[in-house]
Amino acid sequence: CEVVARSFALRGVTRIACLRPTLIVRHEVVAEVDNMAKLGAGDPAGDPSFDLSKVAEPFSEALPMQRSYVMPEDVARCFRLAIEADDPPPLDIFIVAAGDTIGQVDSLAHIECRLGHLAEVRKPDLYRRDPTASLLDSSHALEALGWRAEGTWADVVAKYGG
Repeated sequence: CEVVARSFALRGVTRIACLRPTLIVRHEVVAEVDNMAKLGAGDPAGDPSFDLSKVAEPFSEALPMQRSYVMPEDVARCFRLAIEADDPPPLDIFIVAAGDTIGQVDSLAHIECRLGHLAEVRKPDLYRRDPTASLLDSSHALEALGWRAEGTWADVVAKYGG
């Protein structure tokens, strides 16, 4: 779709913003997503906040700790900002993800453990400041639109997870 969009944009037919949201977590499934991430971390029995009764559809298996996410209100705000952008380029593409992940694990260490090696890290300072930072880079949305997801996964769980 983005290739077709690019062809229209390059011909001057229209201006197009492509948004690529990651897993959009609805408020009513936050507790379940949180529990599925804990399940993905291994045996959650030692975690007193793990509540198996909140694990149901649509997630039938554990979610990876490194799973990126974004909340619906953040996605809606990003769409609005893209639509209202002053003098946008003919085509722009935005990754739409929260700044952290659903698991509170060291992102780079987790990836290195899973893959057996660590690829080039383009923004090492980001992971020094926040080891749990998302592997999806939404910085272009911040630079071009002034958009950033609000809060952290811990904030989301505190607000909607009860």
